[in-house]
Amino acid sequence: MRVVVIALLLCLVSFTVGVLGDLSLAQPPGPSATVAIPPNAVRAHPLPPLPHTDSADAAPIRHRAHAWQPRQKPRVVFKAEPKIDLDLAPKAASAK
Repeated sequence: MRVVVIALLLCLVSFTVGVLGDLSLAQPPGPSATVAIPPNAVRAHPLPPLPHTDSADAAPIRHRAHAWQPRQKPRVVFKAEPKIDLDLAPKAASAK
C-alpha cells in the first residue's frame, strides 16, 4: 500500500512541477521557423459550387422485399444409428 501511495505522490508532484514550469514562463516561445510564401507561387483555386438536390426531387431508395437468399438445408451424408446399451437392452427370454 505504501508503494501505491508513494507512486501517486510522485505523479502528483511531477504534474505540479510541470504545470508551474509552464506558467512561470513570462512569454511563450514563438514559432521556431517562419515560412514565407512567394507571391508567384501556385495557389489552389476555390471549389466549384456543389450540385444541390431538393429533398422533394430526390428519389427514395427502395429495398427489395426479399433481398436475401434463404439458406439451404445441410445435406445429410450419413445417418448414425443409435448405440444400444447392452445393460439396458431387453433380454431374450432364454437368457434368464
